[in-house]
Order: sequence, then C-alpha cells, then structure tokens
Amino acid sequence: MHSKGLNLTRLCTEEEENESSGEIRCNHGYVLPLLTTWTPRNPGRRYWGPQSCDFWVWKDSEIDPRSKFVIPKLLDKMGELENALEGFENLANSRTTLKVENTIEEDKMKKTEAQLVKLQDDMEKMKREEKKWKSKIG
Repeated sequence: MHSKGLNLTRLCTEEEENESSGEIRCNHGYVLPLLTTWTPRNPGRRYWGPQSCDFWVWKDSEIDPRSKFVIPKLLDKMGELENALEGFENLANSRTTLKVENTIEEDKMKKTEAQLVKLQDDMEKMKREEKKWKSKIG
C-alpha cells in the first residue's frame, strides 16, 4: 500500500499522547498500548491491543467509506513524494561529491601543469648552459 520508508507512526503519535489519559487492560491485566491500523479496511483507525494476546478494543468509530478510499491514496502519494525527495537528496549529495572530486582533480592538474612549466624552464636553462659550454669548448 505505501512505501517502506514511510513512517505512519509519526502521523498520530502526538495526538495519541494527548488523548491517552485512561488505561485499558486486557484479560491478563496488562495495560494495552494505543495503536493505529493502516489496513485498507481501517486506515488510521486507533485501537488498544497488545502483541501477546488476541484482546483488543477500538478507540475510534468505524471510518466512513470515503475516508477508506481517500486515506490509502493519500498515503501512497505521500510515500511517492518521500521517495522522490530521498532521490533528489541522493542526487544532490552525488552532485556535491562530484564537484569536490572535480575540484581535487583540477588542483592536481594545475600542480602538474606548474611542474611541467618548471621542467620546461629548467630544460631551457640547461640548453643555454649547454650552448655556453659548447661555445667555450669549440
């Protein structure tokens, strides 16, 4: 239904924290956490239920048919947008990395060019010295 990266828990955590004043307990006496289901039949519907037994009770009334249709579509769209954002962030990071690598390579090239110019100057000096020696000898 929605992407793996989509964190639906954050959609209702604050509201649940503000509303969870009463305790609901299962048949074993354990306090039940307030959870949210994201199934197509009950998207966003809250309930109290543990993971250890089959006891559970709805907090919210049943969701109307329009919401059952719209909420999954919105969640899918939200997942697509989060995936697209992650892709753009990865692309931006790659671009930054390439710019840094390009700058490093440009610096290396400038150093190499400077070394080449120095070697050419040294070679010209050596040629002049060679001419001086040849003219003294010959």
